[in-house]
Amino acid sequence: MTRINDGAGNVMSNLDDLAKWERALSSKSIITDSIKAKAFKSYVHVRGPLYYGYGWLMRIDNSKSIFVGHDGKWVGFRTFVIRHFDSKTCIVILANDGGKTKISEASKIRELFSQD
Repeated sequence: MTRINDGAGNVMSNLDDLAKWERALSSKSIITDSIKAKAFKSYVHVRGPLYYGYGWLMRIDNSKSIFVGHDGKWVGFRTFVIRHFDSKTCIVILANDGGKTKISEASKIRELFSQD
């Protein structure tokens, strides 16, 4: 039995809604700085420079958060949301390729926007 209020695997969204969510998350309109500090804090070491916080995977280099992100995969869809604090950018990838898209695609996209 599927419950419609389940989170993992049952959250459907689109770029417009995710852009609104990112604007709200970037501002102080919904979540305070103290809550964000807790949300983006590393709590569990995964491997190498990767850590996990409250629902966010993060890369930490030299005690500085380089990015936080989360991915998802469900019934042919693949999603990545990656927030880069240093450049104040957020990359969202929504794919329907059966899970073939990799997180490295986000790095390629970021490089395109960071070229001089």
